[in-house]
Amino acid sequence: MSINLIENQTISIDERRIILQYMLKKAGEIEHARMLHAMLAILQKNLEKKVDMGYEFREYVEGCYSDQVFEDINCLINVGFASVKGHFKHVYRLTDFGRMDFDWLKKDKLKQEIKEEVDKVVKEYTKKELMDVVDEVRELCINYEDLFEKYKEDKDVQLIINGTRKENM
Repeated sequence: MSINLIENQTISIDERRIILQYMLKKAGEIEHARMLHAMLAILQKNLEKKVDMGYEFREYVEGCYSDQVFEDINCLINVGFASVKGHFKHVYRLTDFGRMDFDWLKKDKLKQEIKEEVDKVVKEYTKKELMDVVDEVRELCINYEDLFEKYKEDKDVQLIINGTRKENM
């Protein structure tokens, strides 16, 4: 298995987790869940013409949030490849086991283009303050209130929202 770069190809969850593993390896540590989500939102934007990472980001209190990022990082933690410390300000790191797994089994599975994009994001954004990064990525998040306003008159959208079509809409 290697991550092929066919234009706009959706990569598998396993491939996406290898990218996350590599990002943690390059960063050493990523402080705060919001920073992790923001960096992956930026990476996904940078890679969008090459691959679709499959993350869906939405606006959240002070930043972007993706259920898929949450699932991916928790998977790495649960298998012992990553660790998290702290209750309010999470600090994510790759464990020794996670580094060995990546170096021995997975490093050749990432194309150089993807590694270079991860390297750029890690180099640029780990030096920035959290709120500066969060402000920068807000445009990459789905704002459901704006979407609702935009489509509230659309009968098909109302059907989805209400669960039934009302003739008097």
